[in-house]
Amino acid sequence: MILTVSSGKGSPEQTIQFYQRLLEDVRTLPGVHSAGLSSNVPFSGRGNTDAHVVEGHEPSGDEAPQAEMKVISPGYFQSMGIPLVQGRDFQEADIDGTPLVAIIDQGMAHQYWPNGDAIGKRIRTGDPEWYTIIGVVPTVKEESLSDQPYPHLYLNYKQVGFVYGAPRDQRRMFLVLNSDNPNSLVPLVRKRLRALDPDVPMFSVNTMAEVINQRLSSQRLINFLLSAFSTIALLLAAIGTYGVMAIFVSSRSSEFAIRGALGASPRKLLAGVLRQGFG
Repeated sequence: MILTVSSGKGSPEQTIQFYQRLLEDVRTLPGVHSAGLSSNVPFSGRGNTDAHVVEGHEPSGDEAPQAEMKVISPGYFQSMGIPLVQGRDFQEADIDGTPLVAIIDQGMAHQYWPNGDAIGKRIRTGDPEWYTIIGVVPTVKEESLSDQPYPHLYLNYKQVGFVYGAPRDQRRMFLVLNSDNPNSLVPLVRKRLRALDPDVPMFSVNTMAEVINQRLSSQRLINFLLSAFSTIALLLAAIGTYGVMAIFVSSRSSEFAIRGALGASPRKLLAGVLRQGFG
């Protein structure tokens, strides 16, 4: 279950505390296996790319390579069903003031470290601080099932303060819940949220399958229209071909009658018409 929560009250530290209390509360709800936060989820339409620099692989030109940035909490990967391929997940002890850590996807790991030794290497974004890579997760598609995905860089929301110090009205996070019966959790989560802060809205409540379907609906419509137009074009071509052949056969009806009287079989006449028509 994906729920969007927007809290813009107070300082970034106060907002982080609010989201932390919300996570602690919803994790105690019956049926919740895990819970996490993310600045965006796949197919939400809120992707955020930024330049990144890998230590030892600094770009020679002015433009640094781009990566999909996600600011997440501990528990996000477990809630999304994304396994750790290497290293460890973010922990509650990874907070502001501790060494900065990051998690990358396999696409980025294979790009810079094809031998699989990404753990312990350092990376940074547009900020001057370096992040130590502590984990590697599978590559996730964000916008399309067919396009080549961007490399992903995951940062801990307790260390970066949301999306690089976003304004108060943009401290919006996706609350991701893993549960066997997600629909039954909606009123319980809303109740817990109101108890924490009645002014904080909760909206865009969907399952992950619904998020994907909504995002792909336009692509499905385009595919349907292309298929429909292709079928119509094929039908029109067939009708045109039939009309031309009908006129061709009709104009030679006397010839065919004479050939038939002279002993030509209907099969030979048909074969001759088809051979001339396709020739």
